[in-house]
Amino acid sequence: MDLDYILPFSAIPENGCEIDGLDNKLELAHHIIMLINLLRILGAVKTKKASSQLVTWPAQVIFLLSPNHGLFGNDDLYSESKISLETLFNHWNSESWGEYLCLAGAVIGWTCSMGLMDATNIFAWEVEAYSVHTFSTKKMAFNILDLNGGIDHLPDLADITTCIRMDLNKKSELCHAITHDNALDFKVINGAEGECALQNVNVVPHANFKFDLPTLEPASAFEELSKSHSIINSEKVIIMTGFTEVSPFTDSVGDGSSQRIHY
Repeated sequence: MDLDYILPFSAIPENGCEIDGLDNKLELAHHIIMLINLLRILGAVKTKKASSQLVTWPAQVIFLLSPNHGLFGNDDLYSESKISLETLFNHWNSESWGEYLCLAGAVIGWTCSMGLMDATNIFAWEVEAYSVHTFSTKKMAFNILDLNGGIDHLPDLADITTCIRMDLNKKSELCHAITHDNALDFKVINGAEGECALQNVNVVPHANFKFDLPTLEPASAFEELSKSHSIINSEKVIIMTGFTEVSPFTDSVGDGSSQRIHY
C-alpha cells in the first residue's frame, strides 16, 4: 500500500497540570499520539516508498501547528509536541528522506467546538475584544492556512481567559438567582398552570451553508462518444489534459503533469 496523503490531526486533551504534575497519561499523549508514533508513521512511509523506489511520488503530509507555545498555561506537553513538529521542516531539508515526503504546516488559531477546546468555548467570543479572531471548526477546515488570528501576539492570554471565566461565572450566578426569584413570583401570581405558557420555545432555523463537489459523470455516460470518432475532426476537438488546485498544500502530484484524461 502506498500513501498519497497523510493528515495526522489526532490529539487528546492535555490540561490541568503544570510542570510538577506530569504523569503517565501526559507521557502517553506526548509519545504515542502527539509526536513519537507520528514520526514512526512517517518513517514507515519513507521506508515503504524507498523499497518501491517511488522517488517521484512523495506523500503529502499536512501538520496542524499551533501559535500556543505555552500561552494558555496548564496545557502540559501540548506546546512541546507542536513545537517539535516544526523542527521536521529543517530535518526534511538536512536529511535524506525529502524526496519521499512533502511537508506542509498549517498554523491554526483558536478553534471553538473542538474536543481540545471544550472548556474554553463559553468565553471564546470575549477574547475577540482583544483583537483576536476565533474560528468555528467549519471555518478553520475551510481555511487551513497560517490564520492564527493574532493569538500569538497576546502575551497575557492566561490571565485574560481566567478573568473572563470568573466574570462569566459571576454573571451566570447572578442571572440564575434573578431567574429563580422571578419564577417564584410568577408562580405565586399566576399559579402552577401559568408556567406552561412560558415553556414553549419557537426554534428558528439558522443558515446552513453547504459546498458540494461537482458531480462527476460515470464512464458509461461517454460510451456513445467512442462510436463517433470517425465523424469528428480531431484537429478541432478540445482535449482537457489535466487539472490542478492552487493552494499551499499542492505539489507536482496534484497538478496536470501527473493527471491525464484520454479520449
